[in-house]
Amino acid sequence: MLGFNSKNVFQNELDELNSRATDIDFDIGDQLRASFYGLFGKDYSKEALLEGAAKIRNQKLADTYDPRATATASMLGPLQAQYQGVEGRTTKEIETAQAVDAARAKALQDVMASNPDFKIDELSPTASAGAIYGKGGKDAKAAAEAKETEARLRLEAKERALEKRLDTKEAIARQDRLQERADLLDLKRDELDFRRAEAMREDARLAQDRKDKAIAILMSGLGNLGEAFAGMTV
Repeated sequence: MLGFNSKNVFQNELDELNSRATDIDFDIGDQLRASFYGLFGKDYSKEALLEGAAKIRNQKLADTYDPRATATASMLGPLQAQYQGVEGRTTKEIETAQAVDAARAKALQDVMASNPDFKIDELSPTASAGAIYGKGGKDAKAAAEAKETEARLRLEAKERALEKRLDTKEAIARQDRLQERADLLDLKRDELDFRRAEAMREDARLAQDRKDKAIAILMSGLGNLGEAFAGMTV
């Protein structure tokens, strides 16, 4: 008999559930059935019908929507899915939650694909698709600015290194010029000392010549004087 197959009874009551499967119509026919089959140990009270029919309804919806939700959840990563099962929810609410999750998952995948510097851990677990795209744009701008700053700093470092090398080369060249001047001054000083020494030797030679000539003249005068004296004595 139909009444002894509880599964069929609950199946036939699906249309009597409200949209959330939280209540069920329980008319006079349901009351009579509950009274009659209660004599045989069958519980077809309103509570039993609601529980049995809701279980079948929820299982059918879960079979339809859970696989889709599982795929979306894997794309959401650390973000929390809006879809939290079918129990107590209307079909419209279930589909809306899954559509929102799909949009959030697409936004997350788009941003991660275009921006390797995207900081997903800084997102709110319930971030919307718009918030995800906004965060992605902000992170992309920050990453671009950081790279620009890094490039500028590298260029400035290279310029400083080049300036340092140029300064070093200029300092070396200046030092070389100063050394050349010092060497030239030393050479001129040595040359002057040599000439001074030569002049002193020449002066000494000339003085000696004059002295020798004076002595020669003196000796010649003495000789003449001796001859004159000798003539006078003869």
